[in-house]
Amino acid sequence: MSEAHVHTRPTRGARWTRRVLWPTLSRWFALLGLVIAGGFVVGRVLTDTRHWSQYLYWIPVLWVLISCWGLWGLSALLGWRGLRPKGNFVRALLVLMCLGMTLFALVFVWRVQRPVLRLVSSGPEPDLRVVHWNIAADSFDVGTAAGVILDQDPDIALIANARWDGQRSALLEALGEVIPDTNEMGPRLAGSLLIASRFPVTHWGVVWLDPSANPEANTRSTGDRGWVVLLGIDVPDRDAPLVVWVVDLPSEPTQWRQETIDRAIRAGTRADVRVRSVEDAPVVDLSVPDLIVGDFNTPRGSDSLARFDGLSGGGYVDAFERVGWGRGRSWVPVTGNPLARGAVALGDWHIDLALVGEGLRATGYGLFGPAPSDHRAQRIELVFEP
Repeated sequence: MSEAHVHTRPTRGARWTRRVLWPTLSRWFALLGLVIAGGFVVGRVLTDTRHWSQYLYWIPVLWVLISCWGLWGLSALLGWRGLRPKGNFVRALLVLMCLGMTLFALVFVWRVQRPVLRLVSSGPEPDLRVVHWNIAADSFDVGTAAGVILDQDPDIALIANARWDGQRSALLEALGEVIPDTNEMGPRLAGSLLIASRFPVTHWGVVWLDPSANPEANTRSTGDRGWVVLLGIDVPDRDAPLVVWVVDLPSEPTQWRQETIDRAIRAGTRADVRVRSVEDAPVVDLSVPDLIVGDFNTPRGSDSLARFDGLSGGGYVDAFERVGWGRGRSWVPVTGNPLARGAVALGDWHIDLALVGEGLRATGYGLFGPAPSDHRAQRIELVFEP
């Protein structure tokens, strides 16, 4: 008999591997996938209503999808290689969960149906275009930053946390050259906020979430104190100034975001907030904003953001949720670690947001901006409603 026809029986170790190890691992991989999927569902349902649940909500969707689909694939492969069927039911549950989460991400997180079904149109010409950028970076190219901002043709540009040095002055000058009426009346700087506006800023105030901080300091925010800048802007075709809150909330991950938002609301509505105004400007209540923009340091859709609804009878609508689509990556950490870069590329942390109040309607929303800032700027197009 030729060597080609010699039948070699598998060794005991090989039989054990296929009869015990592969089926067991197949089931455990599927179970692990279900645990991850379950955590994702809990996070999406609870968001940050509990302190512990906010950490589940912060996990990027792509991290979960890749993990669960990958574990399902490994489980299926090992189940096919094994000699005993194990984990078939668990694997079936996992694939259903994966399909459901994928559909949820496409439709309710990334809103891909809007461009596909042409639900996003050019719409009416905006009455107001606002740009907000938390440019927090140790250094940036002023010409590039100014060009990127001005390419959006903003009526109001709000730049947070630019360094208090030549860069901030140069950026303000670059914006002023193209928007010649920039703050003809009112401030060009309020705390850590740089303001470039085609319309007069008639009222302004700065409050820190930490009452011991100096609200008059024109320095870049240090630590994790957080601040709110309150603005009244005399926009045409409105009976009263447009009230805008610009927020920069603490990024400390151990802080419960429900409490952080409460602190921001208390700070902005304090009776002793020092509000300044231009000469002969009428008294304006800045405690009820028409628009809230900034770095909230909590992702879009968080329950804590609904606490702002108490400021206005009509509540607030997230501009992205109304007209945006895509991954919404407003915070993209800059890292030199190749592995970390890969993880960051899959992260969708949309924490720079715009909440639109009564009397305004968002008709356009987009994110833009170059490195080295790890925050992207946001452009909000608005129309006035009666």
